[in-house]
Amino acid sequence: METKMSLKFFLKEGKNNPERAKINLRIIVNRQKAEIATSCSIPLTDWDEHKQRSRTSQQVNMELNKLETKVLQLKNILEYEERPISARILMDMLTQKETLHSTLLAFYQKFIDHTSENPELSPETISLYKQTYGYVERFTKETYKAPDIPMKQLDYNFVIRLDQYLLKKGLKRNTVNKHHSRFRTLVNRAIYEGGLDKTPYQNFTLRNEKVDRKPLSKKELKLLTEHELGGNRSLQIVRDIFVFSCYTALRYQDGQDLEMKHIELRDNNQKFKKFICIKQHKTGGDLEIPILAPAQVIIDRYDNEERKITGKILPRFSNQKINAYLKVIADLVGIKKTLTHHVARHTCATTVLLANNVPLKVVSKWLGHSSIRQTEVYAKVYTDYMGEIADELEGKI
Repeated sequence: METKMSLKFFLKEGKNNPERAKINLRIIVNRQKAEIATSCSIPLTDWDEHKQRSRTSQQVNMELNKLETKVLQLKNILEYEERPISARILMDMLTQKETLHSTLLAFYQKFIDHTSENPELSPETISLYKQTYGYVERFTKETYKAPDIPMKQLDYNFVIRLDQYLLKKGLKRNTVNKHHSRFRTLVNRAIYEGGLDKTPYQNFTLRNEKVDRKPLSKKELKLLTEHELGGNRSLQIVRDIFVFSCYTALRYQDGQDLEMKHIELRDNNQKFKKFICIKQHKTGGDLEIPILAPAQVIIDRYDNEERKITGKILPRFSNQKINAYLKVIADLVGIKKTLTHHVARHTCATTVLLANNVPLKVVSKWLGHSSIRQTEVYAKVYTDYMGEIADELEGKI
């Protein structure tokens, strides 16, 4: 049933001063009424009954406008959350007898519930919000020794202590910053809904640490590809997932989502070539890249019963487990660099493409960048990498 609401400001004359009157607000929802006294009073002669505003006081009118907007916002929020709406509920919210979510974790849980229902957000994004919730929940209970805390307790000191807590848990600075970024989204939502007056992040600055993800050299990539890895099947699968991205530059989620329907045969100057054609998970942009021979070998390797069931080109592994296994693989192969799945993308950009004289514009398109500026960082990495090659040459000439 559609909620019909109307608002009316009116004067309520006092007994002590017959020449002045308080301004009241009447909320009418589906013919049910509730009244609330505002903080404003004016001379009787200053009231415009038709406009329901003061004739001369801009300050009074601004206060009435703010109150009217607040009621409309509360109604919209209740509709969004599919909660009951009545004149009494709105009045109680205005007088703070009832709040949308007066405690932090209750508010966060409701935020998670609605986020999970958003079809525009990926399961991975929702999972990250839940992960941040887990840390905030543990921090709140361990620090404040309470199952939950009032929203009003969310201040600058809370943010500082949360930051220190996450770092003490062994998380890297850049990972901690990502949790802050997601938590700040929740904070902004709370401010919009009236649960907070101002952001606790006002004087808190996030500073990312520079991460030096060195790509694999041609020699290291060859060692990795040919190593038996002690015959460990799980390590071999993770190695294949990594190498596949070394020759496609696909991000983790794009590689995991890849299906045979995303491979198309294109006529390239009368030479038919297979292309991966997808919409990127991170940016939503279209991506079309040719399949190089080493990547095709891996595609063919997993043409099995599992693919018939899942429909996926690559075996399923969590990003966390892949990165954990890559550390083991690096030790077995003798690679001193820190390996993560994202290093494969760097390796494709530098060792596979730039080192083989692929133009920067083509590399940019291959990586799915919207601007060549995003790609220039790989060109700088390649310049540094050339220094390593020069050092190797010095020992040969």
